[in-house]
Amino acid sequence: PFLITGYIQVTFTLFVVGIVTYLVIQFMASVQHDLQLKAEEYSIEITHQVAECTKAYYTNRCMPGERVPAVEAFCKEWEICMGRDPKEVGR
Repeated sequence: PFLITGYIQVTFTLFVVGIVTYLVIQFMASVQHDLQLKAEEYSIEITHQVAECTKAYYTNRCMPGERVPAVEAFCKEWEICMGRDPKEVGR
C-alpha cells in the first residue's frame, strides 16, 4: 500500500508541477506578445510622424540653399524627426 501511495503522490506532484509550468509559460508568452503588439503600434506611430515631418520639411522648402531664416528652427526639428528610426523602439 505504501508503494502504491508513493507512486500516486509522485504522479500527482508531477501533474501539478506540469500544470504550474504550463501556466507560467503561457503567462510569459502572453506578456511577450502584448509587448510586441505595443512596440508595433509605437513603430507605426513613429512612421506616421516621420511622414508628417517629411511633408512639412518639403512643403516649407527646408532644403539647404532654399531655407528661409524664419523657419530655420522648425526645419531643424523636422530634419531630426525625419531621421527617426521606427524600428528602434524602446532602445
